[in-house]
Amino acid sequence: MATALRSDEFEGQILQTAKHTWTLGRCVGRGTCSVVLEVVGMCNSSTNLKKGREIKGAVKIFKQGPQFEAAGANEMEILEYLNRQGKSDNKAYVGKIA
Repeated sequence: MATALRSDEFEGQILQTAKHTWTLGRCVGRGTCSVVLEVVGMCNSSTNLKKGREIKGAVKIFKQGPQFEAAGANEMEILEYLNRQGKSDNKAYVGKIA
C-alpha cells in the first residue's frame, strides 16, 4: 500500500532537468493519486526562453505504487498532446523523479 504524501515533504527541494532547475514550493492541491506543488524554475539552456529567466508553474507528484501507474501514464499522454498543439505559451514538462 502506498504511503500518503505530506503537504510539506517536498517544499524547498530542487528538481534538476536538462533545461531547468526547479525549486519546489507549497502544496496547492492534493488528490487520491498525487499532490500539486508551486514551483519556480530557472532556464539553464539556450532555448526560446532567455537563459536565467525565472519561470513560475506547478508540478504534480504521483504517489508510488502500481495502482497509480495508469493515472500517471494518462496524465503524461494528456500533457504531451497539449504540448503538440502549440496553441499556448504554457508548456508542460514531463519527467520522472527517481
